Amino acid sequence: FSYSRNILFTPSTRTNASDYAHNFIRDHYNSSVEEGFIVVEYWQDGHLNIISIFFLLSVVSRFLLELLFCSILARRTHLGILSSSCISENQRSIQLNILHTVIAQMMIPCVCLYTPLLFILLSPLLGVPSYSLSCLFVGLASCYQVWDAAAIIVLIKDYREGLYTMIRGTASVSTEISINSTKVT
Repeated sequence: FSYSRNILFTPSTRTNASDYAHNFIRDHYNSSVEEGFIVVEYWQDGHLNIISIFFLLSVVSRFLLELLFCSILARRTHLGILSSSCISENQRSIQLNILHTVIAQMMIPCVCLYTPLLFILLSPLLGVPSYSLSCLFVGLASCYQVWDAAAIIVLIKDYREGLYTMIRGTASVSTEISINSTKVT
């Protein structure tokens, strides 16, 4: 979908905005870019470009649909774990902890990727420069993978203990022992 959307909404002829972008990249980065970038020109010859608006709406709707779908699945899973009568409290706690980790992993791209990208795409439409936001986006996108891994380490006890063992150099011994006993009558 994304590839066909990009092909459909990319202008076939060079526009003033694409010339400006190519010249800017050549002048500031000493690089030539012929492919790989999509230049979205919201205002063309003083009029609102409807194709660019459709491009923006398709990107925003994809982000919102993904967030909505993941939120609904997370809520239904949470309710299913809480209402289940066939798992122990210890197992319920483990399942909820894993769910919270997955929710954190869902929110990290929303904060690091989707929200800044949405502001970058909206800023030209509103006439606001997005140069500093574009530079910030590169840093957030680069750190995204680190924060994603950090969420797992922070929220799952076994990974925290494994990291502690790697740093300290000794194996930690868990003192928590669970004994399940059944009485035969």
